[in-house]
Amino acid sequence: MVLRNQRFLLFLLIFSGFWIMFWQIFLALPFYAKDVMHYGGYETLETVDSWAIICLQVPVTALTRRLRPILAMATGFAFASASWLLIPMSSSPWIVALALVVFAIGETMQAPRYYEYVASLAPPDQVGTYMGFAFLPVAIGAVIDAFLSKYLVSHYMMGPRPASMWAAVSMVGFSATLLLVMYDRLLHRDRD
Repeated sequence: MVLRNQRFLLFLLIFSGFWIMFWQIFLALPFYAKDVMHYGGYETLETVDSWAIICLQVPVTALTRRLRPILAMATGFAFASASWLLIPMSSSPWIVALALVVFAIGETMQAPRYYEYVASLAPPDQVGTYMGFAFLPVAIGAVIDAFLSKYLVSHYMMGPRPASMWAAVSMVGFSATLLLVMYDRLLHRDRD
């Protein structure tokens, strides 16, 4: 029954754009840290997103609680997308850590509202099933990233400006943000 809900499946597909950005933390950023930044402590960097979420979830959720779910998600997407544009500013691990904190702010804006929105789309007797399908974008993002990160690393890391690969990641996120706003304008039926 869920697979027949094309509006819901389109929403999940659009939402995969966030996870395509997310997986770059684990698939492309390690190569960038090691080969471009010459920074060996990547394992420390990869924990910044998690620690920032732990520290920021309550205040960010409180600040965004009055936003409609789609608006909160789109704002979170925009923050996460912009975070990647910080990395080319410097080869300092501190700038990368700052970028990951900004990404985490975006993640904390969208995550709770995402599950709220998914539950609101489900018929009352199928909330559990819909919530299970809510993890589909994570998988789609991981599958796409398996190919995208290889392309980004091989194409940009060998070029004269390896930091420009983060603009490509950012474009994925801003495209998903735009698609989410269009989805809301064209298909979202329950307006506040």
